[in-house]
Amino acid sequence: MSLVMVVKNLVEELFNKSLKSLYFKTGDGLAREVGRHIKMPVKFETVENVRDGCKGFLTVCNGFEIETTGWHGSKSGAENIAGWKWLKAFVDRYAIDKVLYHNLVKRFTFSIVDVETNCRMCKASVDLEELWDHVEKCMEVRCINYWYERQSKDTIKCQFCSEKVSLINVEDHLEECSWMDCVKCGLRIKKLEETAHLNDCEAPVVELIKCPDCPLRLESGEFENHWQQCDGRDGLRDHECRLCGENNSAGHDCGKCPTCLMVVPVKKWMIMSSCSHVICETCAPRLKKDARNKGNVFCATCRATNPTPFRKLFF
Repeated sequence: MSLVMVVKNLVEELFNKSLKSLYFKTGDGLAREVGRHIKMPVKFETVENVRDGCKGFLTVCNGFEIETTGWHGSKSGAENIAGWKWLKAFVDRYAIDKVLYHNLVKRFTFSIVDVETNCRMCKASVDLEELWDHVEKCMEVRCINYWYERQSKDTIKCQFCSEKVSLINVEDHLEECSWMDCVKCGLRIKKLEETAHLNDCEAPVVELIKCPDCPLRLESGEFENHWQQCDGRDGLRDHECRLCGENNSAGHDCGKCPTCLMVVPVKKWMIMSSCSHVICETCAPRLKKDARNKGNVFCATCRATNPTPFRKLFF
């Protein structure tokens, strides 16, 4: 008898015993029993795996030169699917009675498929020949939908700002919220490393520029704006006239004589005795000569009466 026939008979005998057994069989458990029955171990290797952002498990089932994989949200689920897929491939390779295999599926996978071969997850009618590919895909979609629903509703408190953030957005939020600018050097650092950074951080040396018009010293970025205001450039701020105290803007004419309207040097000014307004020394004698009110004259600026004589500003 050929090896294929020996394996076929041994496995069909095992399947018949399993159908009569009172114990529940999983895909991975049944695959391991087959391996022990034909003295060829069937191995399972399971690792964590992420699909479309959903965390789950990926199992590789290997034995008798047949390798299958299964993915599920739980480790046992992934091993169960990989085991049933391995049994399906084994049945096809060694021409084992498919009726026995289908009966095993219907009996031990009632949580996945009902007796009418309808998927219990999506209610679709599934051909048993394609059952495990369908189950794996259906389970993947179900896990992903559940994961997105949970991640969107559940929130967690940010350890940095105490704001509640949905789980689906927490990684992006922490990536932004966990950084800060150093108060001393301005570098961008992680908040958790702030203390260690400040111990070694040295503030950059900033060159200060002295304003030529006032005692202030300013950084280069602030100096230009301050100097324009302090110096009265661009009309931002005008100085007060040192003689009259008024705004020294364009058109300021405190140097003009209010009588003849001529600009004269300060040394030629004459000061009224009462109001202290000025006229030039040329106009002063003329006002004295024209005085009619007992030697008093009227100021051309404020019309106040001033007794003569006038006095010079500078001698």
